Amino acid sequence: KDDLWQFGYAFGIYEDLLREKNVLDFSHLQTKFFEVINSRDKILDDVRKNITYLMIDEFQDTNHVQSKIFRLIGENHKNLMVVGDDDQSIYRFRGAVVENILGFEKYVKEHWKYADFEPMYLTKNYRSTPVIVKNSLSLIERNDHRFNKKLIANKTDNNYKFPVWFQGKTSQEEAELVASYIKTLINKKIIQRYSDVGILFRSVGYHATEYINIFKREHIPV
Repeated sequence: KDDLWQFGYAFGIYEDLLREKNVLDFSHLQTKFFEVINSRDKILDDVRKNITYLMIDEFQDTNHVQSKIFRLIGENHKNLMVVGDDDQSIYRFRGAVVENILGFEKYVKEHWKYADFEPMYLTKNYRSTPVIVKNSLSLIERNDHRFNKKLIANKTDNNYKFPVWFQGKTSQEEAELVASYIKTLINKKIIQRYSDVGILFRSVGYHATEYINIFKREHIPV
């Protein structure tokens, strides 16, 4: 309770500083814009006249305020297209609400009486091999809070029979397992060069350090 009070007190000081400097941060740009168009009909009318079509990408990552904004602007012309992937909703920690995309069809039909709404499901994966798509889907399908869709791979490359899983107890152990596997690929001549290997990180600055240190120790170019 004390922590919550301190947070509220600190946030109040933060907002006072914003007003003092006459600036807005990204969150306030959204909330203040919504407050303006929601309370001033003339401004809302002007916005609607200038924005007759709305297309929203990465819709699974929108938040409550953004949802209110596009609904308010779009309900006049009803020219709205959204694109997103409910399976890629990973930003809840910063306010994303996956229900925006999951409940979108119901909302436009009930509130906008938009009978012409048509959902389109893009289920063909052009990036990965069948075995990767199949294994990914076996994990994703455990989530019951998603659209019921089946993903298929466009590629037909079946040279790789299965993915290799590494799960270390620590990030260092994980990096050591990966380094050992890369050296095995080189020694067995499955790959010819270290540059044949690429490693993807969610955040290079945060997650790559352990790998870089281990690779340097094992004389693997980075």
